[in-house]
Amino acid sequence: MKPFMGGRKVGVIEAADFLNEEGANCLLKTLEEPPPKSMLILIGTSADKQLPTIRSRCQLIRFAGLPCEVVADLLVQHEITADRAEAERLAGVSEGGLARAVELADPRLWEFRSDFLNRLGEPAPDTIRLVRAVTTFIDETAKDVPQKRARLKNVIEMALEFYRGILLDSVAHRDGGHDAAMRCVDLCLDSMLNLDRNANVNMLIEFWLDELARVSAAA
Repeated sequence: MKPFMGGRKVGVIEAADFLNEEGANCLLKTLEEPPPKSMLILIGTSADKQLPTIRSRCQLIRFAGLPCEVVADLLVQHEITADRAEAERLAGVSEGGLARAVELADPRLWEFRSDFLNRLGEPAPDTIRLVRAVTTFIDETAKDVPQKRARLKNVIEMALEFYRGILLDSVAHRDGGHDAAMRCVDLCLDSMLNLDRNANVNMLIEFWLDELARVSAAA
């Protein structure tokens, strides 16, 4: 159909992250030769989630996160929380993302966080218990695969924050424990990257936590 106003037609694919290979390949011809006076917008969270053939046919535009004050205002406005102090706390850890702030508003996440970090802090973490705890938490708080991936990202970010704290403390006190902490930080960052690349959630949980436990036990 022709546009009612303006000189172009615009098509928006809001969940480009979740295109499978077949769906992405179906887009290639349209991206190569779009209809006259048209614009196609693919919205995603990571370029790594798109096929190289898709990326090569698009112009990448990055958006900065929202200011903390704006995120806090939106949380109160949309009644995610009525407590301004709580809204500001969530905004501070949201990295400028309203959706992330909403995810972090779930009290079950913070209850899990305390137990999870205590387990990570053990001299020789029990991999089986860690995997069971993380898997159970994700299964209980997420219904479908995209939600499970988002929850796992929350968990990895918790661990990343935990090991960064240990790393900074080790460097400040020059106690020699920074090598293991650095390795654990790298493992968390690698896991985040593999999650963005659509790695299998259960396999990633097992590999990531097993490696963290191995490094911690050897430190």
